[in-house]
Amino acid sequence: MIFGDTKVQVVSFLKAGHRTAFLLSLSREGVKEVDWFERSSEYRIAEEHPVVVIRLFQDMSQKQAEPTSPFNPNHSEVIDVFLERPGSVIKKAGYSIHWTGSGKEIAQAISHCEQRIIQRLPFHSKEVDEEFYIQLNLLGKSRAYAKAMKSIKKVASNNSSVFIRGESGTGKELVARAIHYISDRRGQPFVPINCGAFTDELILSELFGHQRGAFTGASTDRVGLLETANGGTLFLDEVDALSPKAQVSLLRYLQEGEIRPIGSNKVKNVEVRVISATNKDTQELVEKDLLRQDLMYRLDILNVTMPPLRRRGEDIHLLAQYYLAQLAMEESHPGKYLSNEIIDELSNYAWPGNVRELETTIRRAFLMTDADYISDIGYLFPNHKFDEETEVVDEELQSFAIEKAKLIQQFEKEYLHKLLEETGGNISRAATIAKKERRAFSRLMQKHGLDRKTYV
Repeated sequence: MIFGDTKVQVVSFLKAGHRTAFLLSLSREGVKEVDWFERSSEYRIAEEHPVVVIRLFQDMSQKQAEPTSPFNPNHSEVIDVFLERPGSVIKKAGYSIHWTGSGKEIAQAISHCEQRIIQRLPFHSKEVDEEFYIQLNLLGKSRAYAKAMKSIKKVASNNSSVFIRGESGTGKELVARAIHYISDRRGQPFVPINCGAFTDELILSELFGHQRGAFTGASTDRVGLLETANGGTLFLDEVDALSPKAQVSLLRYLQEGEIRPIGSNKVKNVEVRVISATNKDTQELVEKDLLRQDLMYRLDILNVTMPPLRRRGEDIHLLAQYYLAQLAMEESHPGKYLSNEIIDELSNYAWPGNVRELETTIRRAFLMTDADYISDIGYLFPNHKFDEETEVVDEELQSFAIEKAKLIQQFEKEYLHKLLEETGGNISRAATIAKKERRAFSRLMQKHGLDRKTYV
């Protein structure tokens, strides 16, 4: 399954004797967590979580004769599976499948149903009030995401300066906007500026304003952004791009609460909350004298760190489904879905451009794919390095021992990753949960190239 919350429930209307074979056919396709209900059981559909219900019938006539319970169309989908072929030729209508012993077609249908449910369900996290963040396109359910959202709530209630850290594409400006609109300043201006887009003289003019004739080209008086944001919030993106002179001027404002436009002798008092952001290591910038330490003391009173997408687990898939649903509405399309191979690729990719890259990737694949299923990896990752051979025949399975070793390696790495994410990189706690000695657990981490620092 793509998402940990999704449940697969089988309601069997068959005579006893098919359960083991049916569940084994699903297990071979990776569908292992299945709830089984006999016809005589008092079946109730699970609430809240996405549910894919598989109903097992002998044939179509049995389905028509059996009373079936209504299902909530919002968080559930139904697949009807028949042991007997309905007629001389199988025609798949909706989610009606003839089971011949293989679970492949059923597993594909489960994935399709799961995606349909996720695309129409609202994002929901018990730890975060989602409604506001959805409006700002800050979406997710992972532990790392929830931690960042909690930080936003905490810092918003205070008027001190805030520093936002995060890689490119993680949504730092969206975070700054969220802080502003949650705070008491929501009725006042929110003024963003990218400090890297201006030269030294221009950035001073942008921030503090200037008088006519202050420099060549200053033909009129100009109000600076600090004055424009008076009573509200000024967001300084790429603050590390400020020149030493601009850093001194900004520091003076933060200390004194007053500005003097270029070319003017008059001082103006303005009250602005400053939120800053960078995608670089601030400690390294300070050590290299690229960012003043005393300025950081003023800017970094409160802080929020946005996690990279690769550390957000199933948020990758939730966001992908959200973007697919949005695109379907934009393009007036009934909907498109991801093949299992594409789903695996999304999990394995490092996402250096984070959420911004994911959104662009899904949009490109949606627009370039004519079918309802997105299966061409070339549309998602144009720069993907494919094998030189254009036609790849399935490789023959190697020996039992080799194949077993591969699966164990995969399990170990995934298990360690989940443990470290759950414990926030606490090796001792992770080792205790795994019931292994700390030293042995550390050796396993080293074996799979995992670093605790990436989970802290």
